[in-house]
Amino acid sequence: MIVPPSEEAISEAVKLLQEGSVIGLPTETVYGLAASIYSDDGLKKIYSLKKRPKSNPLIVHTHSVDGVLSVGEPRSSKFFLSLSEFWPGALTLVIPAKSNLSPLITAGHESVAVRIPAHPVALTLLDELGSPVAAPSANKSTAVSPTEAIHVIEELGENIFVIDGGPCSVGLESTIISLLEETPKILRHGGIPAEEIAEKLSIPLKSLLSEGKGKAPGQEKLHYAPKTPLSILPKDFSPSGNIGILTFTMSPPKGVKSKRIDNPKHFYVTLREFDKLGLDRIYIEEPKDSGLGRALRERIHKASH
Repeated sequence: MIVPPSEEAISEAVKLLQEGSVIGLPTETVYGLAASIYSDDGLKKIYSLKKRPKSNPLIVHTHSVDGVLSVGEPRSSKFFLSLSEFWPGALTLVIPAKSNLSPLITAGHESVAVRIPAHPVALTLLDELGSPVAAPSANKSTAVSPTEAIHVIEELGENIFVIDGGPCSVGLESTIISLLEETPKILRHGGIPAEEIAEKLSIPLKSLLSEGKGKAPGQEKLHYAPKTPLSILPKDFSPSGNIGILTFTMSPPKGVKSKRIDNPKHFYVTLREFDKLGLDRIYIEEPKDSGLGRALRERIHKASH
């Protein structure tokens, strides 16, 4: 059930969350499947609807830094304060979890992933609810993430109450940074490029990109994948047959179904479009390993695993 973002819809969504149900929540990154962090019934519904492994932790969304501090305790105030300047925004921090946080959120780990989304509907709902929600992407586990309200219904069925916040403005999941070590480490590339984060923290980019500790969403080998087999576009490829080709920089080839993705926020919606064409295989150009290209490369490699 898709509803416009009215005051009545937000009030109904708050009521459903308080009753232990789940809702489709718009954010600037992707649509989330949200449940109150205080409802084990709601949290269990997230895992059931998504067919998500219980070993995969959930990202907590809240509307303020105070909300972040209600679920976790950062060890480094210096890095935490600097990174919090990206909020509201597409940044998730992994910090030590409060002891009373449900293991359904942390997957039994002693850390929690948390962020403040930059979407007016999400922030208004969270403010009215008065407490954080857990909200992984509103799709089946390992599938293509939803960036429009209709995608949530296509993935999870008509019974989900989805507030339509329009197409996601970022269209890629949040960047995840672990603050569990002395130096911050990126665990997942996303909507905020690593270069911006390194500059904000005044640390070398190489240090930020080196392997770090922390359990976070998006770590599975197969993830973000369409039903149609997906491969990285080989060099000197001669396209033929019932295939589709997606590019970022090169001109789309003629003779087969092809399209150039002119903005990273269109990546998932274009992948969904091509997944519905009955193709034998989708080939996709590998973008440059810099800026948001890193986030796209990470998703393409996992989707083609």
